[in-house]
Amino acid sequence: SAEIISADGIRLNSFGPNELFGEASLVLKTDRTVSVRAGPSGLTAKVIGSTSLKRRLQKDLFLSALVRKLETRLIEANKIIDSLSKKPKKTK
Repeated sequence: SAEIISADGIRLNSFGPNELFGEASLVLKTDRTVSVRAGPSGLTAKVIGSTSLKRRLQKDLFLSALVRKLETRLIEANKIIDSLSKKPKKTK
């Protein structure tokens, strides 16, 4: 198991065996903004580079279209989250 940790130390998510992490920065071609902390039993990861991903997507048109659609949605969601986080907080 592992945890996704924000730059300011907040636990954002966790995941177990055979799951992905780091895909957003790979697909969006952006710097990573979070860290991964291994669970008590450690963590073994396989790196899939952008060249390998591109080759796989070129072989499967459906998968390629799906990734492009999800990439677009993720970019838009990130913009909304970013703008909401910059709005002043209302006080009571």
